[in-house]
Amino acid sequence: MSEEAVGIVDIVQSFKAFLETFQSKDGVLKYRERIHELIRMNQKSLIVDFDDLILHDRELANYVLDKPLEALNAFSQALLDIVSRENPEYARLVKRFYVRIRNPPEIFKIRGLNSDYIGKLVAIEGIVTRVTRIDAKLVKAVYRHVAEGEIHEFEYPPEGSITEKVEKPPYCLICRKPGKFDLVVEKSEFIDWQKIVVQEKPEEVPGGQIPRSIEAILTADIVDSVRPGDRVILTGVLRVQPLTGSPEARSSRSLFSFYIDVNHVEVQEKVLEEIVITREDEERIRELARDPWIREKIISSIAPGIYGYWDIKEAT
Repeated sequence: MSEEAVGIVDIVQSFKAFLETFQSKDGVLKYRERIHELIRMNQKSLIVDFDDLILHDRELANYVLDKPLEALNAFSQALLDIVSRENPEYARLVKRFYVRIRNPPEIFKIRGLNSDYIGKLVAIEGIVTRVTRIDAKLVKAVYRHVAEGEIHEFEYPPEGSITEKVEKPPYCLICRKPGKFDLVVEKSEFIDWQKIVVQEKPEEVPGGQIPRSIEAILTADIVDSVRPGDRVILTGVLRVQPLTGSPEARSSRSLFSFYIDVNHVEVQEKVLEEIVITREDEERIRELARDPWIREKIISSIAPGIYGYWDIKEAT
């Protein structure tokens, strides 16, 4: 086994030790309880609080910040190993589990992201302005190779998952011969994929400037978790993609735009139609509706620090 492989195994074991042994202040095995709940609720994702990682092993926490792609893969493998031991049938059914990091040490402003943070774990706060439809992303392909009257089918890549670009294998992994390889869609593995756009909060935009935005990619069980208008905190890996569309991009292949490969979504404030009205809220609304001066009170509540302009406030 190579030194790199040994290192990966050690990291998986370190994450597994954290999940199995970390105790809350009251002595509860916090993540063992959460894993049991994950299995009981038929879930795929386990939320890990970053502060717990720091308490357990600061070096491991820094590894998550500096090399999140490798760390999250190892973390998910550790989770899969534990679920496979606790409930083998559920592990075979789900196949992929995700560890999602919550509350990292710093939340960046969108305009504060730069090239120094590419490949690092970052968190940003903003308002969702655009959400695309859900599509399917290929993560593990099954290819069919017909050679000398025999049909060979194999998974590719043999280890890990497809990331950005789908590449056909250079040769058949069964007979070791080159040839024509056809994708077997019905046997390949896909996950849900969705793109959103997040814009700076109005209060963070410097005077005289327009709000900046960044694209973000949601996958698997966190797709469709936000709507336009939601205020969110996104935690994920800052990545780059070739810049397209602009004259500069067409003349140069060295320009790239930022996007966030999202690991965790926290919705701080839902849009109006998702606010749940309690019975107490309903009673208060009915009480206000009986007030003969309610219209005037609503108008006067608009920009109360500005005297006058009643007609403008009423039009608002």
